[in-house]
Amino acid sequence: MPDPAALERVACPVCRRDDGEALMGKDGFGIVRCRGCGVAYVSPRLTPAAQAALYLGQAISPAAYYVRTERQDERSFDARLRLIERFCAPGRLLDLGCGPGTFSVAARARGWCTVGLDLNPQSVAHCRSRGLDVLCDSFRARR
Repeated sequence: MPDPAALERVACPVCRRDDGEALMGKDGFGIVRCRGCGVAYVSPRLTPAAQAALYLGQAISPAAYYVRTERQDERSFDARLRLIERFCAPGRLLDLGCGPGTFSVAARARGWCTVGLDLNPQSVAHCRSRGLDVLCDSFRARR
């Protein structure tokens, strides 16, 4: 159960309405459906500061794990890229939650121009050591 001080209630990320209908909860987090547009989303959720602290402390998404599983991930990512390429040719790709950059490396090998984004500073450092273009930040939709 997360510390209540580490949680924030949020409006719908699509239409910004703030009257979601509770669907279910798990481990202190709620899943709600927007009464305006119908999208389901997490609220309450971790504040950006609480989420960043978990990544920084390697409590979630530890960089070392993804480096160890890189070979298996490469096969999976290659299959995903083949599927994507059935619908569009290689172009620009934003790798959200890029971890150690395995997906970006696979995409670049297939002709994609990639930029990665991850909250874990160790993962970002690993990506940069591989010559990848990556930012240490989170993605926040803006309206």
